Amino acid sequence: MQDLKQIKDLSFVEPRYFLRVGFSEYESKILDALLRYGEMTARELASKTKIPTPKVYQTIKRKLNALVEESPEKPKRFNVDLDDVCKVVGKRKPEAIDAIREYYTHAKEVVSSDFLQRLEEASVAEELTSSAYKAAQHEIEIISGSMRYLRNVQEGLCHAVKNGTKIKVLFPSEELARDAREKFGILERRALLEEIVKKCQPPGMSQNGEDRSIVIKYLRKQKLQEYGANYAWLRGSIIDAPDIRNPDKPLKSIAIFTIEQDAMEKATRYFLGTPVIRTSDPKFILMLHMFFQFLWKDCAGFDFSKKSA
Repeated sequence: MQDLKQIKDLSFVEPRYFLRVGFSEYESKILDALLRYGEMTARELASKTKIPTPKVYQTIKRKLNALVEESPEKPKRFNVDLDDVCKVVGKRKPEAIDAIREYYTHAKEVVSSDFLQRLEEASVAEELTSSAYKAAQHEIEIISGSMRYLRNVQEGLCHAVKNGTKIKVLFPSEELARDAREKFGILERRALLEEIVKKCQPPGMSQNGEDRSIVIKYLRKQKLQEYGANYAWLRGSIIDAPDIRNPDKPLKSIAIFTIEQDAMEKATRYFLGTPVIRTSDPKFILMLHMFFQFLWKDCAGFDFSKKSA
């Protein structure tokens, strides 16, 4: 296992192999980033490579169209296969294949996008969150301070409600809210969630209680102290967590979350680099889901049959 210093240095290696076999600077940087970090949106590629986003699109469409795969959903995500790249390189410079394969196989092991993928921009995280909400098949679990991003993911949440997806939202109680702004934000977003339910919930579903499409609960300080738990280190969404009681029912699990900087160990901060993380690793998501359930079971619910405070 490489130490943290080596991992950090690896992300700044110049994509020299592709320059040597005739690819342009932009082409080389895009291939390099995709092979090391896995699939990304154009914005994420722009952030990684320092290439303007329009130029990323232009380079992929005009120069790398035969190599780069494009996802059908929005925001579009791009990916590339190492074997396909080696075939192209082999036609130009066969002696370079071994070096490229060895380097990028090692790089992929060190920076694994399948486990934890860093999202460089909040807008990218919000787009992916909204898309994940739309694709949800079973349940969405959200733990948040005041859900400030709600309006930017509202479309995806409405789509999930219309599809009958169960949504659980955990807010901090008034005594846990960090300041007056967060308290006001919770009230504002709670009212918006109520509007989503009224507008999008299928007919026949309960407008109140645990049977409604969106259930809100509040973390209570007393319970957290009893269990010695601290929720503040994790904020985000868990979509279709694996069901350990029904392992034969596969779900496309995704988690997009923020790790609070004050709660992160120095080494963890050093490795992750940015607090917005996306993962599709089922074991890691199951751990997050169990943590959410642990907090959820003893929280006080909000009664939507009464007027919002």
